[in-house]
Amino acid sequence: MIANKTAVLYVDDNPKSRRLLATVFRIRGCQVVTAADRVETLRHSRRLCFDLVLLDYHLLALSGSEVAQKIKSFCHSYRDDF
Repeated sequence: MIANKTAVLYVDDNPKSRRLLATVFRIRGCQVVTAADRVETLRHSRRLCFDLVLLDYHLLALSGSEVAQKIKSFCHSYRDDF
């Protein structure tokens, strides 16, 4: 969690989608971090644990499920059903 707000990581290679959903989550009071690819995603995930991670399941180079497992390995507070 970031500054007592729900922390959201939103990953999508479409910049319009990233801007739109980031705006929606910010309006709802969330702290949003966006990433365009797996490199950015993993960099952010090493620094912070997120309450919600939304992944474009068809990221290049690694599948969404592979990226999700890597994110989970960085933060031990994630539940097993992640």
